[in-house]
Formats: sequence, structure tokens, C-alpha cells
Amino acid sequence: MAANRKSGAFWVKNYNNANGRTNLDNTCLNATGFCTTLGIPNTFNKGDSEALARGIEDSANGGQDDQVAERADIVYFSGHADSNSLYFTPNAAASDDRIALRREIKLGHDKTKWLILDCCHVLKRCDDPYTNCPGRPLAQYTDRMYKSWQVIFHGLRYLLGFDTLCHDYSDRGTRFATYLKQGEYIREAWRLACLETEHDVNVRCAFLHPGIEADAIHFDRWTDQNIGRETAISQRIMNGELATELPFSYLSMPCGTQPQNCPS
Repeated sequence: MAANRKSGAFWVKNYNNANGRTNLDNTCLNATGFCTTLGIPNTFNKGDSEALARGIEDSANGGQDDQVAERADIVYFSGHADSNSLYFTPNAAASDDRIALRREIKLGHDKTKWLILDCCHVLKRCDDPYTNCPGRPLAQYTDRMYKSWQVIFHGLRYLLGFDTLCHDYSDRGTRFATYLKQGEYIREAWRLACLETEHDVNVRCAFLHPGIEADAIHFDRWTDQNIGRETAISQRIMNGELATELPFSYLSMPCGTQPQNCPS
């Protein structure tokens, strides 16, 4: 493992039912456990009122990711989100807008290579829970929101999250970090950590990365010595956004061992 790698974490517990978002009991333990178990210098560990949306928003457009998120190689967010936004605490400073929209996030232009969003629906494939059941052709499903997150890849290598609803567990980050250190592929370490915490085939974790499954990036390991930013992608940005023809790989994976209860 590269000796100079650093981690960072955002976590939010207190949403105070703002816009229907409930408080979360375990986000601090989850995100902090990830950093502690990974065992490398922790550049930041910001929770609740100290976790500001601008800390992950693009510095070229008024954010402060150059001072916070981009100082870490791997960033873990534990809180509420959806397929468009990351939600920070309503108790944050009034100068912070408390919502990081995906179009405001452009990661990887400095140090960040892997982003974990441990929250619901970020990498949502579609609203139909039976998308992958036999006899239900994929071509008919057009609500594939995960594609919208491609715009944050400005040197970023992987985005890990959930396709569906997930739950508030205290040890998913610890389990994920443990598998990373054991040399599992980044994507497989996330799948195993989610499998061990969710135990539910109807909950689906997911990943998104630039390139195809035959590319080296698909086989990223934390224990690999020399991994840099994804320059092939960052060099193909047009007018501040990624070129639409860029290839990306996405997979939504069940967090359980029982087959889906497909409709007849």
C-alpha cells in the first residue's frame, strides 16, 4: 500500500426530521470505524455541524473540496442521500447550503480516488425492484439514475453506494476497511461488507467506475502500490462535463443469498 495515502469521513446523525429525514444513530461509529480500521492518517473526520456540504463541492464553483475532500485518497460519507443529492445536517452553519448536489461535485482533480456513499438510492438503477428478474427485459427501464453520477468523475476511480434502500449499521465501514486491507478488490470488499450487514436480497449495493470490466481499474485493490487518479477520464472532459460517450461500468448486487421473489 502506498505509504502516503490518507482517509477522510463525513457523517451526519442529526437531521431533526428536516424535510422528513430522520436522525441516524450509527453514522459516527460507521464512518469513524472505517477510518480507524483502515489505519492510515485521517485527514478529516467531520460530523453533524462540522460536516459541511461545501467540503465536498467543487472549489472551482464556490465549494471547498480542495480544503477537505480532495485532501484524502478515500472518502466515506454516512448519512441521508438520494439519486441527486447528499444531505448534511440542518444544524450546519448558515453560510452552508447543507445539500451537495451531484452537479456540484467534481472529485479526483487532486487526490481523491475512491468515494463511498453509505446511504440509500445514490446509485439507483430504477424504481422497479424486479428489474433483473427473468422475463423482464432491461431495455424497457429508462430511469437509470446512476448514470447521472458520472459527472462527478474528474479523476475519481470508483463510486460505491446503494441502488436501493439501505439501513443504518455501525460496523459496515469497519468491515469494508478490513476487507480492503486483506487485498480484496475494492468492489468486492464493498459487496462483502454490505452482504454481512444487510442480509437481505432486496437490498442492493452497487458500484460505478469509468472504463469497461476488462480495464485495470475494475480490479483496483487497496493494497496495490501504485494507483493514481483516473487520467484517461479526466483528460476527456468537455466544457466542464464528461463526454457522454465515455464508457462506464455499473453493477447492482443483492445483499443476501436468497433469490428474489419475482412476480409470476
